[in-house]
Amino acid sequence: MQQGTHHFVLTLQQQTPSGFAVATFANGCTPQPGQTRADVYADLLAAVTHQDPALKGANVIFFALERNEL
Repeated sequence: MQQGTHHFVLTLQQQTPSGFAVATFANGCTPQPGQTRADVYADLLAAVTHQDPALKGANVIFFALERNEL
């Protein structure tokens, strides 16, 4: 797993011909100086949907972004 200053969990739900598909992504990231939580959310959502275009337009059912420390 990639380490970063923050850890995120992003869960998306997309309608499919046979019902719904749910996908959860979790990883580390390091926001750029000056980025807000909303900026990071938008960047992560764009990256996930770029990686898997079938998720474009999916509903976000969970998002968390926390410092990656105990």
